[in-house]
Amino acid sequence: GKQQLEKSSKEAVLDGVLHELQNCLQSIGMGVDLLQLSQPDALECQTINLGIERASRLLREMQEYFFPPEIYLSTKNIGEVLVEIVHSVAREARGMEVCLHLPEVPPSFQYDWLVLSRVLERVLRCACGLLSAPGSKIVINAREQRQSVITIQVEIHGTKELEIDEKRVFTPFWRVNDYQAGLGLVLARQAIDHRHGQLTFEKMGPCRTQFTLRLAVPPENVW
Repeated sequence: GKQQLEKSSKEAVLDGVLHELQNCLQSIGMGVDLLQLSQPDALECQTINLGIERASRLLREMQEYFFPPEIYLSTKNIGEVLVEIVHSVAREARGMEVCLHLPEVPPSFQYDWLVLSRVLERVLRCACGLLSAPGSKIVINAREQRQSVITIQVEIHGTKELEIDEKRVFTPFWRVNDYQAGLGLVLARQAIDHRHGQLTFEKMGPCRTQFTLRLAVPPENVW
């Protein structure tokens, strides 16, 4: 049942991380071997550095997956948080348009904002990775869906068809063309699940997809 599914998911994550770590170590080892055979080269040093950074990130993500952070509640304004997140990922947009739609008076309410910021950053980085062509657009909408539920939609509008298998989006290390998701979306969904929310993905058309976050908040915080 559920326990068997969780065990299977954890095994898939562990297998994927170990495979990716082996690739990183091979890349680092090849770079070191080349440096020993010749004069230091900027490209070889960069290859080694990228391998080390990727291996470090994988280990941090694996630790977060198996030992999720504690829930820490604080009160912040959703508009300010979303604006800050959009600015933080804007450098990766590569000529794409990023639009943010908020209610006239964005509210402040209690939530685990540190984790939510991390979730949204991972979703937006995935969106940027999927949209490689200039002229593409990411639209973020925040609204109240119903009592005690806040909805944040991240619409992805591409200039060409996105060949994505909806069933694989929240699995480890899936790949579309040159983009590999890693553990980012796996961790994002896990974090939202642990806070009694929901993170989903669906194809809305040949060139349009959408992530939807539904956040459960205490009734007194609803707009």
